[in-house]
Amino acid sequence: MAVDVGSAVGYLDLDISGFLASLRQANDEADKQTKNLATKIGGNLSNAGKSLTSAGTTLTKGVTVPIIGAGAAIVKMSADFESGMSKVQAISGASGKDLESLRDKAKELGATTAFSASEVAEGMSEMAKAGWDSQQIIAGMEGVLNAASASGENLATVSTIVADAITGFGMEAKDATKIADLLTQAANSGTIDINDLGESFKYIAPIAGAMGLSVEDVTTALSAMSMAGIKGSQAGTALRTMLTRMVKPTDDVAETMDKLGISVTNQDGSMKSLDEIVSNLRKSFDGLTDSEKAKYAATLAGQEGMSGMLSLLNLTKEEYDAIADSMENANGVAKETADIMLNNLSGQITILKSALEGLAIQFGEILLPYIKRFVAWIQNLTQKLQELTPEQKAQIVKWAAIAAAIGPVIAILGKVISISGSVFTAFGKLSGGFKAVTAGGKAGAGMLAKF
Repeated sequence: MAVDVGSAVGYLDLDISGFLASLRQANDEADKQTKNLATKIGGNLSNAGKSLTSAGTTLTKGVTVPIIGAGAAIVKMSADFESGMSKVQAISGASGKDLESLRDKAKELGATTAFSASEVAEGMSEMAKAGWDSQQIIAGMEGVLNAASASGENLATVSTIVADAITGFGMEAKDATKIADLLTQAANSGTIDINDLGESFKYIAPIAGAMGLSVEDVTTALSAMSMAGIKGSQAGTALRTMLTRMVKPTDDVAETMDKLGISVTNQDGSMKSLDEIVSNLRKSFDGLTDSEKAKYAATLAGQEGMSGMLSLLNLTKEEYDAIADSMENANGVAKETADIMLNNLSGQITILKSALEGLAIQFGEILLPYIKRFVAWIQNLTQKLQELTPEQKAQIVKWAAIAAAIGPVIAILGKVISISGSVFTAFGKLSGGFKAVTAGGKAGAGMLAKF
C-alpha cells in the first residue's frame, strides 16, 4: 500500500502545531500564575518589612526614646538632690528624724517656690556652714528663699548673707524672715543690692551686735550711705570706724565730742540707738561751715569713716527718717516682692519647673534603690573581673567580640527580608524567558516537518 508522504508530513505538521499551541497556552498560563504568585509574595514580604520597620521606628521614637529620656532625667534630678542632702548631712551632722525633716522641707519648698529642691539643699548647706542646726535651718529657710527670689540673687549667696547677719547681730534663726525683709526693702528703696549689704554686714554686724544696735538702724544707715555712692565694704568699714572711735575715744575725739555736745551712751552707760546717735550728730553739725564739718568729721570718724559720716549728715532729718520708717515697716516685703516677681509667664514657668523636679524626685526615690543595687552588682562584678587570670580575660574579649557582632547581623537579616520581597517581585518579570523557550520549540518543529 503506497504511503502518501505529503499527507503524512502535513498531518505531522498539523499535529505538532497543535501540540505547540497547547504548550504555549499552558506556558502562558503558568507564566501568568508564576508572575502573580511572585508579585503577591514579593508585595507581601515588602509590605511586611515596611510595616515592621514603621512599627519599630514609631515605637522607638514615640515610646522607647521618651521613656529612656524621662528615666535618665528623673535619675539625674534625684541623684543631684540626694547628693545635695548628703552635703547638708555631712556639714550639719543631722541624722535620723532631723535629716528626714530637712529632706521633707527641701522637697516642700522646692515644689512650691521658684527654687528647685536641689537648690534648696544647696542653700541649706550654706546655712549649715554658719553653724545652724537642722531646726534653725528649717525655721530660716523660707525667709532666705523669699529674699533670693525677690532680689534675683543666687540662693547660696543669699543664704550665706542672711546666716552671717543673724550670727553677727546675735539674732535667732527665726529672725531670718526679718533679715530677708530688710535686705529686700533696702534693695527696693536705695541704690544698693543684697550683695552690697552682705559685704557691709561683714564689717559692721559683729560690732553693732556687741553694741546692741538694731539691724533695722544699721540697715537704714547703710542705705543712706548708698545714696552718696558709699556701699559694700566701704560703707561697713566707715560705719564701724565711726562708731568704734566714738565709743572708745582718743583725747582729741573726746575733746571734739564734748565741744559739740555729742554722746553715744545713755546716763546709765547703755548704748544709744544708732538712730539717736545720727540725730545727735546732725544737731551738733547744724550751723557749721563746710570746712568745719569736714574737720570735725575727720576727727570723729577718721580718714576711713569721715565720708560715711558726712553722707549721713547731708541728708535732711525728713529724708533719713523716711528711710528709717521704711525699714521699721518692712515686715512681709520680701514675700510680697517675690510674689510680684513671679506673677508673670516666666515666673510661672520657673515654678512649674520646680514642681516638675519635685515630681521627678518622688519617682526617683522609687527608682534609686534599684539602681543602687545594680551599681553595687556592677562594682562587685568589676572586682571579680579584676581578679581573673590573663587567659580568662582573653577568652572574655573573644566572646565579647562575638556578642558585639550579633547586633549588626540581626540588622542585616532584617534588610535581607525586605530585599527578598523585591527579588520575588522582580522574578515575576522574568516570564519572557518562558516565551523564548516556546518560540524555540516551534522553530524546531518546523524544521522537523521539512525534514
